Formats: sequence, C-alpha cells, structure tokens
Amino acid sequence: MTTGKTDGRDDADWAPARSFELEADDLFDARRWIDGDVDALTRTETRASSSGASVVVERREVRREGDDESSAVPYALARARRRDDTVALLVYMHCTGSSKEGVFEHLLRYASEDGWHAVSFDAPGHGERAETDADYATVLSRAYYAMGERDAVRRYGTSPFVIDGAIDCLRVTRAAVHVTGATRVALAGESLGGMYATCAAAGWSPAWGFTIDACAPMIGFSYFQYGLANEQWFARAVSLPTALWIRVSKGEREAPSLEDARAFYARACPDLCGGSRDGDRALTAIRANKIHFCAVNGSEDARNPLQGVREACARHDAPNKYRDALSQCVVVARKGVGHDITDEMRDVVRRFLRRVREAPRAPEMETFDNSEWDVALAVPATSTPESCLAKLKHWAENEDDASYYASYLDEDDRAYLSRPVSTIGARSTGVDAVERLLAKAKRHAEYVSSHDVARREKATRDAAARADAERAYRDTMEAERRAAARDAEALEARRIRDAREDEVARRQADEALARARGSREAMESARKEEEVARAKKEEEGSRRAAGVARVRELLSRRTATQEVARRRVMERVSDKILEKKTSIHDRLRRVKGAHEARQREDDEEYM
Repeated sequence: MTTGKTDGRDDADWAPARSFELEADDLFDARRWIDGDVDALTRTETRASSSGASVVVERREVRREGDDESSAVPYALARARRRDDTVALLVYMHCTGSSKEGVFEHLLRYASEDGWHAVSFDAPGHGERAETDADYATVLSRAYYAMGERDAVRRYGTSPFVIDGAIDCLRVTRAAVHVTGATRVALAGESLGGMYATCAAAGWSPAWGFTIDACAPMIGFSYFQYGLANEQWFARAVSLPTALWIRVSKGEREAPSLEDARAFYARACPDLCGGSRDGDRALTAIRANKIHFCAVNGSEDARNPLQGVREACARHDAPNKYRDALSQCVVVARKGVGHDITDEMRDVVRRFLRRVREAPRAPEMETFDNSEWDVALAVPATSTPESCLAKLKHWAENEDDASYYASYLDEDDRAYLSRPVSTIGARSTGVDAVERLLAKAKRHAEYVSSHDVARREKATRDAAARADAERAYRDTMEAERRAAARDAEALEARRIRDAREDEVARRQADEALARARGSREAMESARKEEEVARAKKEEEGSRRAAGVARVRELLSRRTATQEVARRRVMERVSDKILEKKTSIHDRLRRVKGAHEARQREDDEEYM
C-alpha cells in the first residue's frame, strides 16, 4: 500500500525526538500491519449536511488479508467538497455507546464547510462490529478473562478499551491517506474517541507512512493514576457497561470496587494507569512526536478530574522545558460543564484544526477568557530549533555549581554552539560537540576567582530564595489541591449518596409497585373466586328453582288427578244417591199410588 506525500519537514527539524528515551512499544510497531492490511470499498452514497450541501460518503473497510469479516474495521469517508493547496484528512472518533453513524453530522460539516476529508470508524464492540463480533461489554469481558498470558504476550486485538481502538485509528488513517492522497492528517474524538486520538498520537511513528499534524481530544484527556490515587476513579469506571463489572465481580456487584477497576485496567489496557499511556507520559510522547495538541474538557467532569489534568500538564508548563518539543500544546476546560461537549468546545477544536492546517509548523495560539475557561496548559509552538548553547545550559543546570560553565567558553566556541543543529551536521555530531565543550568549560572553571566566589554565594542565596519561594508556592498549590480534592471528594460522595438514595427510592418504589401489583392480583383473584361462587350459587338456585317447579308441576298434576278421581267418585256416589233417590221415589210413588188406589177402593166400598 502506498501513502501520500510528506509535508516537507526536514529530518533535523521535524523528526521525532530521540532524547525523550521513550520505551519501545511493540503494540504500536507498524511493520506487522503495513504489509498485511487490505482496504476495500463496499458502497458509495450521497448525504446532505446541515447546511444543505451534498457530500459523497464512501463506505469502506480495512482488514488483514485472509481474515474473516469479524476482524474488519468498517469506516466511512466523507469526501471534501472543496480542496485547498494541500489535501487534509481528519479522523473523527465517536464516544462510548455510539458509532460512526453517530458522528456523521460532524463529518459532513468538516467535509462541506472546512474542506477536510473526514473519516470515522466503528470502535471495537460498537456499530457494525458489535453485529459481527460482540457488544462492547462482551468484548471488554473477553479481554479481561482471556488474558492470562498478557504479562508474557502483548498483542493487538486483546486490549479493546483504548489500545486496540488507537491502533484501529492508525490503520484506518493509513488506508484513508492512501485513498485520498492526503498530506495533512489530524485526529479528533469525543470521550472514548478522544482517548483513542491521544493514545494513537502518542504511539505513532514514521513507520506508519504518514505524518500527524494535530490531535484534538474532547473530554477524552485524563490522568488515570491521579483518579485511582485520589478516590476519583468511580465516575470513569461506571461509564463502562454494567455487564462488564457484573462479570468481573462474578455476579457480586453491578458497580465496580477499586480493586475491580485496578485489575481491569491492568489486564484490559496495559500501562494505562501510571504507565506510558497515562496523561503526563502520553503528552510527553505526543510532544516528542512534534504533534500539535489541543485537549478540551469540562471543569466539572468527574471522569476527567481537572486537578488530575493539571498535574498531567505540570511537567509541560514551560515552552523550553523539553528542548525538542516544538509543537503547540493547549489543555483547557470549560467552566461549569461536566462530561459533555458544548458548541463552544467544538468551536475551539474546529479553530485549532483550521490554524494547524494553515500554519502546520507554528500555528497561532488562541486566547481564552478566564471567566469562561480554566487553562491548564498553553505552550506555543517554536518555529526554529533550539541552539546547542541552550541545550548546554539545560544540561549544566542539572549539575552542582555548573550553571555558569558556558561563560568560560571563548567566542569561537559560543559562535559554534549558537548555530542551529541543522548547520552543525548530524544530531549525534552536535551532541558530541556539546559534550566536548562542556568538558572544556569545566576544565577552564577549575580556577575560581574571588569574584567567582562572590557570584557563587550570591547564586546560592538566590537559589535558596527561589527554593523557598517555590516551596511556598508548592505548599500553596498543595493546599489548594487538597482543598479541591476534598471538594471533589465531597461532591463525589454526595453524588454517590444521592445515587444510593435514588437507588433506595427506586427499590422502595419497585417494592410498593410490587405490593400494589400483588394486592391487585389478590383482589382480582378474590373477585374471580366470588364470581365463580356467585355463578355456582346462581346455578344451584336455578337447579333448585327448576326442581321446585318440577315438584310443583308434579304436585299440580297429582292434585288434578286426585281432583278428577274425586269428581268421578263424587259423580258415581251422586249417581248412586240419585239412583237410590229415584228408586225410593219410585217405590214411594208406587206405594202412594197403591195406597191411593186402596184408598179409593175403600172409599168406593163405603159409598
């Protein structure tokens, strides 16, 4: 894979500094990835930005040749609508729980309005990678439990919290540089994406085949060691998935303990807490790589405590402190803002990237209003290399009574040392010359005059006064730090207490809801039982009524039958009585007739 052109930096002026003595990092050794990555275009689409401008978006993926889809890193490339004299590439990384689609609007804005080729990719366990591999909690848990050999073997693909995403950033950047031909590269990101940007800028080397000009993390620059040492680690830890801590604690806790957090960081992200990837040392590496840096946080951000950020910046508070670090370095915090990104914070990053693009060697510094911003670090870039004489003074200050050695050099030696390193020759030659002249100055200084003794005494007194002043300043700063730590601790304790009270209230509400639900269910059950009993009673009443009706019907029939029988009996009796009466009447009539006849006969006989 070929890469874009270089930016014209010469070796003596812009090569990464070697005097920092940074330890080698096998994880960021680019040689194992340069020849193994394959970039492929999957589809092209057109999207409209917030201003209405249409932007061509390429959906691409980079993977190692021969690997399956689960190892691919899908990314989106928004093509710039306009181009300046130089082709610029911005890699913009999303936060935890989001995806490349979640930052599409920012990609479209940088592409349509600022002329950047803007790129974003899905971090491990996010977006399309969560669909083909696993979600973020599973990826983190897998890294935690599967790394029994981590102390012996450190390899890419086993550190998904920060390291893998940072290497993905460099791989995607290299692929996008090849696709676009970019000569300027900048990294930016939100929260987790900002940590990716910082780690990638610190681990970058020329072997990747491109040069990074700027790095701009938003709410992503932190000092983990400070948080763990000062009980300000909880907010950062609970930002990770709850399922992770349930698995880490083997089901005992949904929220992590300090031991859980230490163990997870040590296994899932080596050297993050107090190591080469933590705030101060990562910043040292970035400045050694000549990368302009602008970190924007919130002053009330519990995940990135401001005092910890200040301590990470404390070593970098002077522009000449590191003689080879010529890049601009700005770390600010928006007052009154927590772990959130405001429009003003985005504007700071956008202006910073624009200035670096316009003047990559020495971009203009931005001035911040102290009523709205806390400025932790503001070191301007230097446009020329530091002279060997200045280096001699730096080295001499580290030895007892040696700060005046340079005054013993003759004019020719001073003229030689005052020339830039590029005119002396190779870097090693210039350093050897400084060492030789330092030895020469020490030999000349063996004779000490009374004037020199007086000057030494005055220097000693001045040094003691400065030491007292510095001690007083440190004591004041320590007192302020402790007060701020106490305030932050109280705030965190109050937040934890409120969270616990909210949890208790939630549980009580859940219990009350469960009781109400149980009461409703009991009432419903009683109602149903009552309805069943009523139905049975009604059914029994119906059966009883039907039985009574049947009995009444039978009684009615029997009564009717009896009445008919009675009438028949009465009729028979009546008939018999009538028949008897008729028979008696007949007999009486016959008797009477017979009597009357005899009477008449008797009467006739008398007459």
